[in-house]
Amino acid sequence: MAYAKKKRTSVIATILWCIFFFPVGIYFIYRRLTEDKTETLRNSRTVNVLGWILTVLGIIYLLLGVTGGMETENGESVVGMIFIMVTLCLGGGALTLRGAKKMKILGERYSKYCQIIYANQTDILNIANAAGVSTETALRDLREMIDSGFFPGHTLT
Repeated sequence: MAYAKKKRTSVIATILWCIFFFPVGIYFIYRRLTEDKTETLRNSRTVNVLGWILTVLGIIYLLLGVTGGMETENGESVVGMIFIMVTLCLGGGALTLRGAKKMKILGERYSKYCQIIYANQTDILNIANAAGVSTETALRDLREMIDSGFFPGHTLT
């Protein structure tokens, strides 16, 4: 069962989204980093850093809002905008950190499968037992890995 290729957002479009509409740009960066399953473990570190950056920005906005550090030139308060930015940054940071954790777990599992298979273990039951997962999970993961290009020219029988 082959999956249809999703259309990728170009790097330039992602940068423009980050400049002109920050939250959508962050989403496109996250999506771009999660597309390549062969680099899941490495990209999980980048997504983790992105999550922490968003969280720190949210905390800074929260502190600015609490201390009244942001006002317009007229002296008007921008509490509404601060609340939106705190929500976007802290919420986005939490979601991004959660995604990074999931990516890391999946990347480690993929790495374990690769080690097992390259050690000439090809029986699905043995692979599942060595990886410490159910046979169904191993089959699903290996199908995703084959579809993502981990084992070029191979199929799961």
